[in-house]
This record gives sequence, C-alpha cells and structure tokens, in this order.
Amino acid sequence: MLEISRRSALRFLARTFGIFVPAVAMFPDIASGNQASRLKFEISKNAKGEFYWRLKAANGEPIATSEGYKAKASCRNSIDLIKRGAASATVRELP
Repeated sequence: MLEISRRSALRFLARTFGIFVPAVAMFPDIASGNQASRLKFEISKNAKGEFYWRLKAANGEPIATSEGYKAKASCRNSIDLIKRGAASATVRELP
C-alpha cells in the first residue's frame, strides 16, 4: 500500500475537491492505529443558508471544509465521493 504524507493528502483534497484546508491542520497521524475510524464529517449551514461539511480529526480539530451547497443531498453526495475515492486516489506533486 502506498503511504502518502498528510501534506500531500491535504493538497489533494484542496485541489481535487476545491475545499478549504486550514494552514494549521496539524492533526494526529491518521495512518497509525484506529485514528482513521475516528474521523467524522459534520454537516451544517452557513450564513447564506447553504449546506457545507467539515471533516474533523479524532481530536475534534477541523481538517477540511467544503464549499457551500444549495441542497443537502449535494453536500452528502460530496462526502460519499470523498469516502469512495480518497483511499485509492493518486497523489501528484506539483511545483
């Protein structure tokens, strides 16, 4: 199995899904132990009334946040897309 760094994974999320990844996303190494199983998505509404998701690490710190979606179903679909595709996604290092 290919090991990727957290920085590479965050870059992938930001570039592929157009999501905001905080610069201070210092979270526990999810590759060790059961950390990955303790990640969670939370769905909320923003000030514009749009739905968005936030991915949180085991320690409760946000790792990534999505764009706003008008429909809750669209928000849920983007979560499902990440869940299905992230484990097998390739990583491309850009300059």
